Amino acid sequence: MAVGEREKDDDIIQILTKQIRGALGGVEASEMSRLIIAYEPVWAISRPSADIASALSQTASQCPDTPDHALSAALLIKKIIGNLYGADWATNLPVLYGGSVSEENASDFISQNGISGALVGAASLELEKFVKIIKAAEINE
Repeated sequence: MAVGEREKDDDIIQILTKQIRGALGGVEASEMSRLIIAYEPVWAISRPSADIASALSQTASQCPDTPDHALSAALLIKKIIGNLYGADWATNLPVLYGGSVSEENASDFISQNGISGALVGAASLELEKFVKIIKAAEINE
C-alpha cells in the first residue's frame, strides 16, 4: 500500500492517518503480516517530461525529499499502525520509501533504521540504474 501527501506543506499527520485508516478499514490484525506500506509523497516523485527518452533518463524530482523527513514519515506510519493494531504490528511493519529513489540517493534512504527498503519507480526502467539501487540495498542489509 502506498501513502503520501500531495504537497510538501500538507498536514502529513492528518493525511497519512486518513489514508491508512481508510485503506485498512475492515482489515483484521491477523492479515497485517502480509502488509507492506510505502511512503511515497507525490511532491517528491519525478515528473516525466513529454519526451519519453528524457523521461527515462530523468532521476531527480522537482522537489526531492530528504532521508530525515522520509524517516520521520516512516516512524509516523508505524505509530499510526501501532494505534490501530498494537505495537507488535507496528514494530514488524516494513515501510518502504518511494519518492524518486535513484542510484544516487537509494543508500541514503535505505540506510535509515526505520526504512525497510525502496519502492523504485522510473529508475527501475533502466537496468544499469536499477542494479545500482539493488546493490545499495544489499550493502544496507
